[in-house]
Amino acid sequence: MRNLFLFALMSLLIINCRGKENLGTPGADEDLSSSLEDAVTTMGAMIDDQAGESYAKATPQNSLETLEEILFPKAYAAGCIRPVFKACSSGIKNSQFSDCSMFRGQVLASGEINLDYSQNDCSMDQTGDDVARTYQYELVGPRGGQLSVTSQDQEDYRGEIIGGGALLTKTSSGHSLDILGKNKIFTRNGRVLRNKSIRTISALEISGGLARGQRQVNNGQIEVIHNLAEFVATYSAQDLRWSSSCCHPVSGSLSVEYTGSLEGTAQVEFQSCGQATLERSNGDIQNVQFTYCE
Repeated sequence: MRNLFLFALMSLLIINCRGKENLGTPGADEDLSSSLEDAVTTMGAMIDDQAGESYAKATPQNSLETLEEILFPKAYAAGCIRPVFKACSSGIKNSQFSDCSMFRGQVLASGEINLDYSQNDCSMDQTGDDVARTYQYELVGPRGGQLSVTSQDQEDYRGEIIGGGALLTKTSSGHSLDILGKNKIFTRNGRVLRNKSIRTISALEISGGLARGQRQVNNGQIEVIHNLAEFVATYSAQDLRWSSSCCHPVSGSLSVEYTGSLEGTAQVEFQSCGQATLERSNGDIQNVQFTYCE
């Protein structure tokens, strides 16, 4: 079987964006909304892999049309598909991107994701069982654009080493999620436009189950480190909940603290699938619309 993999909007927003004046600018709306999306999609990707959830999400139709009209003279249907994870082999499951092209071949994906279980049968039934998620994949588009996503080590702007992927562990009350380190680098014609690192500084607590319709995430803190703009957004989870049809939280909130070149706090409230509001301590309110799943 194959799953529809809706990476088109993410790659096009990153690779084909015409304007670059806001990239890497501390406090720019684009930086703050993309930082938030990085946090929630990184969190959801690890849980969804273990829960066997689809990559698809319901995207508001008017938003989809607007983005496609901006990026292309006419809209093309996304056609990026990849195999599901292969069967368990000695505690390993692997998924490789193949036949993965979007917008009539204008955007191509390659690479793989690996799940490494503590149990040889890839089970997670007992307290202490865990699975490590590592990955290396690239999206290449027209006009010299490329996105690289990797769990390999990278030094952030503070001199700290970020890498290792993610670790999901069975606990007596549910599961815990440690994002050990993820790095995303956006380049265009060899020039780095964005360079971000993501990790948890305390584990996220998952209760209720891993399936979207059951899961609840509380506590824990996740950092999104902007290595060019030199600021860190730290998110703390409160009662995050999903629906069965959405890869993003549909309710709950995140408290945010910004440090570095951008300082202050904010509060994020999830409204519905793909929708949230971000209110900063200075009174600015931003409506955030999520555009992709990982």
